[in-house]
Amino acid sequence: MSHYNVDYGQMTDTEKHEKAIADCKEYLGESRFNYLCEQIRLVSDMKLEELRLSLCLVGIEGYPVTAIFNHCFPENKGV
Repeated sequence: MSHYNVDYGQMTDTEKHEKAIADCKEYLGESRFNYLCEQIRLVSDMKLEELRLSLCLVGIEGYPVTAIFNHCFPENKGV
């Protein structure tokens, strides 16, 4: 996130995903996180790099962007 760095390196893929989502919910607040995900899902052809650029404007960078992408588009999981 914008004001701190989180090391997800010593976690399993599932733990890493869950921790990143929890961190984003904490950072944005539950209702803003849910609203963000609703809006992201409206863009069904969104690419990860487009989301990465958009989220950096609100201070979310690195692995949490991938976690949000996979959370919103589970059919693309593993991107």
